[in-house]
Amino acid sequence: MHTSRGAQVVSKNKHERRKAAAEAEGLLVEERLNFEAWRDSLETVPTIKVSPSCSATRRLMRRACVALVASCPDTRGELLS
Repeated sequence: MHTSRGAQVVSKNKHERRKAAAEAEGLLVEERLNFEAWRDSLETVPTIKVSPSCSATRRLMRRACVALVASCPDTRGELLS
């Protein structure tokens, strides 16, 4: 009689441990997802997003700079002498 009672206790304990293990796995998954969301929130994001209008502005500024440099007198020869 002790053997069958012992087997019942062991079976019940195994069942309770499996149930607790399943709950723990669920908690681990939830915490992993929370951690990954937190880690992803630390990634840097550009303050100014490059858009087509930004590219057009950049091209316009480049042309203006080139025109300004072209309009300046050439003083390289004087600087090197």
